[in-house]
Amino acid sequence: MIVTLIASIYNESVILPYFIRHYQGIVDRFVFFDGMSTDGTREFIAALPNAVLHDSDTGGRIDDGVNIEIKNTAYRRYPDSDWFIVVDSDEFLYHADLRRLLAEYDQRGVTISQCEGWDMIGDGLEGIPEDARLTDWIRFGVRNSAHMDKCALFKPCVSPQFVPGAHACDPAGRVVTAQYDVHLLHYKYLSLEWVQHKAATCQLSENNHRHEWGYMAPGVLNKDTWVDYYKQARERRIKII
Repeated sequence: MIVTLIASIYNESVILPYFIRHYQGIVDRFVFFDGMSTDGTREFIAALPNAVLHDSDTGGRIDDGVNIEIKNTAYRRYPDSDWFIVVDSDEFLYHADLRRLLAEYDQRGVTISQCEGWDMIGDGLEGIPEDARLTDWIRFGVRNSAHMDKCALFKPCVSPQFVPGAHACDPAGRVVTAQYDVHLLHYKYLSLEWVQHKAATCQLSENNHRHEWGYMAPGVLNKDTWVDYYKQARERRIKII
């Protein structure tokens, strides 16, 4: 079985080592579309033996038009794959034995998996060893089905047809769906300082402004800011894993 992971990234040097460590042993090939990162992300990826790096220059801005094109078409470049994982760099698919589950899916004829979304709410990376697994340290979160559920696992016989944001899709092809066997753990809210930094540095492309994409980030309720959401979620988080 060949499992290929596809992700769009930009300046993700902090989260990327945890991301790679989480998926090593699960995926056979990492495929990254990088928006010309300047923080060492590209060099980190170039040193990985099982990673492919493509350029996707969006001028350092979030362009959901470009991102959705990648998520909907990039898998076609790798026809030798049996399964695809399509996620962002802060999305960790969690299952006790994901490769075994995919083998079971093959036996059952399942071709796409709807993953159960959780926003993971942390208190920071301080004290977490550099070689640690993030899922062993940040284990509390809040359920956010309205925004974070995602068909992040699919076979090449499925055309996912994601909409901008990629948390909804209208899959075509030979579609046999499994529901909620896998958690999608969203590690966007690592700490208050991290969220404040992300909110201050996030820039939307002209394309996003034109289509009104990304004005309310996934997981942010009632048009609250990311920071307000983090503070609220921290008070009601529960143990997930």
